[in-house]
Amino acid sequence: MLSSDKKKLFAQIDEVSYDWINFENVKYSKTKLADYSYQPKGLSSFLKLKMNCFMVATAQNGGPFALMINNKMIPTGAGDYREKIIVISAYGDNIATINLKETLRGQDKDIKHWALFAFTKEEDILLVSMNGVFLLLDPKSGNIIQRQDFKTQFSGRNMIENGKAKENTVVLKTGNNCFYYIPDIYHCEFTEFGVPDLEPGFCVDIPEGNFKGDSGSHDLPRNTSIDDYVVIPKTKSRSNKMEILLSHPAEGLVILDHTQKSTYSPDMMKFCGEDLGRIGHITNIALSANDTLLAFFSERLCKIYIFKSDLLKFLNVMETGMPRPNDLIWCANNIPMLLYESSITMIGPNTMENLELGNEDDINGIGYCCEIDGVRLITTNQIYWFERVQQSVIDSLSLLSDHPANQLIDAFKEYELKSENTEKIFREIGGNLKQAITTVMEAATYQYNIPFQKLLCEVASFGKKKISSEEYSSDMYVQTIKYLSLINKLRFSEKCRRAITYKQLKNINPRNLLPIQLKYRDYFLVLRTVKNLNLKQRYVNMCYEEWACCLLRNSTKDAIMIQDLIVEKLQELEEEIKMKGGHEKYNALTGAVSTIDYTKIAKVAQEVGHKDTAIQLVNYEKSVIKKIPYLLELNQFEVALEISISNGDMDIVNKVISKILEKHGNDDEFMRDFLERMKISHRKFISYAKQEENIELMRKLRGLMEDIYNYSEVKMLIKRENSINKFKEEERDAELNGVEDTFKKIYKDQFKSGIVKNQRKLIAKQGEINDKLKTRNFTGRTAKDSIVLLLKSSKQSEAKALAKSIKMNEICYLGIEAKVFADMNLFEQIEKYLEVRKPKLPFEYLAQICLEKKKMSLAKEFVDRIQDEDIKESLMMKFA
Repeated sequence: MLSSDKKKLFAQIDEVSYDWINFENVKYSKTKLADYSYQPKGLSSFLKLKMNCFMVATAQNGGPFALMINNKMIPTGAGDYREKIIVISAYGDNIATINLKETLRGQDKDIKHWALFAFTKEEDILLVSMNGVFLLLDPKSGNIIQRQDFKTQFSGRNMIENGKAKENTVVLKTGNNCFYYIPDIYHCEFTEFGVPDLEPGFCVDIPEGNFKGDSGSHDLPRNTSIDDYVVIPKTKSRSNKMEILLSHPAEGLVILDHTQKSTYSPDMMKFCGEDLGRIGHITNIALSANDTLLAFFSERLCKIYIFKSDLLKFLNVMETGMPRPNDLIWCANNIPMLLYESSITMIGPNTMENLELGNEDDINGIGYCCEIDGVRLITTNQIYWFERVQQSVIDSLSLLSDHPANQLIDAFKEYELKSENTEKIFREIGGNLKQAITTVMEAATYQYNIPFQKLLCEVASFGKKKISSEEYSSDMYVQTIKYLSLINKLRFSEKCRRAITYKQLKNINPRNLLPIQLKYRDYFLVLRTVKNLNLKQRYVNMCYEEWACCLLRNSTKDAIMIQDLIVEKLQELEEEIKMKGGHEKYNALTGAVSTIDYTKIAKVAQEVGHKDTAIQLVNYEKSVIKKIPYLLELNQFEVALEISISNGDMDIVNKVISKILEKHGNDDEFMRDFLERMKISHRKFISYAKQEENIELMRKLRGLMEDIYNYSEVKMLIKRENSINKFKEEERDAELNGVEDTFKKIYKDQFKSGIVKNQRKLIAKQGEINDKLKTRNFTGRTAKDSIVLLLKSSKQSEAKALAKSIKMNEICYLGIEAKVFADMNLFEQIEKYLEVRKPKLPFEYLAQICLEKKKMSLAKEFVDRIQDEDIKESLMMKFA
């Protein structure tokens, strides 16, 4: 005998077709998803407001919708709601109430009214103000994900009037009829024109004066508004570029693309060889769900015209006799619908019909979300799903159906009743059993009623037992069951119920849905999905990482407790992965696919002010490539260098060293302390300096090593430095030899060749001095610097020899010598010039040197010897 539940279900099968809407020989169904209230707790005044008071944003694939007071027409009784966004699931559950005032924290003073309110593909909330403030908000917490200001671009008549968003593509229209196209709202950047990622700006001029329309003459001032427009993707347009199709009050239809403007006049309107006459003012344009069909509504003729989206083919015209609607939409790709304040009308080629959505007096505004297989309709207190009834459902469930699928359901019913007719029905089905099973399973995918859905799956399973595995593979059946199981979990999730359909889930792919579910903190559902669909381990890791980040951002617990909880859970997961063999492909450099990204979690800890937690968490990171840059960001130089050295990859070691030198290379005290603590790093710094052939760094390191008594490294540095200098000397000499020959033999310029020859002599002499003194400090120095260095090293004879070898003027040499003596406080050497009646150096020069060093008495003696009274007087002024 049948159970009472089974009896009810079989009775429902007989009644299903009664609820279908028969419209022009096509069946449609309307399913009420929920009765709901958008009144959050404690906000009683919200209940007084009707749907037409709100801006409505809807997320695709059965996602939530959001309500925000339309701030262009603030209604009486709105109260605090003008600052609130209410996020509601597709089944009417209140998910979140976002207080914009708190979110913006005083940054909202210069924000004008909102021109665009929408969900992105990732289900973040997008807000665009009239003066160009772009906000992306988390739908659960209300936190700002991204904010960009383009207020300098959008002001005056160029303020944003409205916008349209499809997935992550946005088109904005300004008050002076300019259009701005942003391909990806998440990568919105300034161009040289000061506008976000413009591709490029389209501007439509509306002429002043008279326009001869179909109903007489109309004045069209420049502020005349464009009534409607749609964005046609490049894959569906005639130009293979993104196009904007708009209704122009003067020119009819206008197509804008990146390079040209094509105009279709209402007086001509000849499309594809079809003379459609004078269509008149087009007020509404709609693009079907798959972007292949276009519908236009003519206000004068009250007709809807249907074209292919590339406008290369005219398909149909539909008489409506209806006034201008609030909006024109599509039910998937099936029929256009006219939306009014409190009603919605389906339009067909031969007839039209109102769609009942409850008491019209209670509706006052209808929100909608066009999906690939239907349309979601949102009234003041109900949510409906409207779709075309698919052929598999008709074949399986229609009372008049003689399809094998319907017979299979009858066979199962007879089997449950223990009737002998079961085998008889199977004989009638015959070779069509595979078709029957496939059709019943497909019909099950369109059901919202779970018991009914399970019954159809049971029928298919029953039929599967009567057929061989060669004829019907069970893989398809199992995969469908898994998807249906996931759909039911999504529809009844405790965090965010989604009115998603089988077709939508297949289209989006469950993998792409996981990050969206994590936005609503639905961690258990994500883990179940990964397990049921046998997805890769990285999706589990992603779930744990998001949980940890959310805990850090929102928990009020002590930072240490949060850290311990996160580490405990993540370590448990790591152990579980190891047990599954997830670390077999582990790579010490990059980590493994199956490892947790601790760096990502540590960055969040740093963002919320838990720096110590961030340092502790990043220590668990297994990927050196992720770990090292973040440690450098935290100024953990010692840890970063120690890890990179132990890893053994010199490229990474050198990158760490370069970052340390970049930030602290000029701070000798820091570098000295660092090297003293990190003795393991000495050779690495030296290797880096060698590789870069950085003499300056070698000298600095040598000084630092001497300070910390690391003489073995000092010797190594000196040896390497001398080697490099020797090579550079030889290289430079060869280069100058070629230059000297060029001047002497080709240009016949003895003067310039002589200069080069002297330079070569200087380099040769410097090399000799380097070899004699066992150093390379003289390489690359000027003649003056070399002489100064020799004199300061008490190598006076070598200094004189160097000056003589390069034929330096004797007075010039003596001047350098006197200056060095003064710097070394050897004024007894300068006093010797007082013993000479006519010294080779002028007395005024010697007096000047003494004055600079504050040797006033000695300076006065030199001044007294000066014969020129003017020079003498000027120097005496300095004494005063």
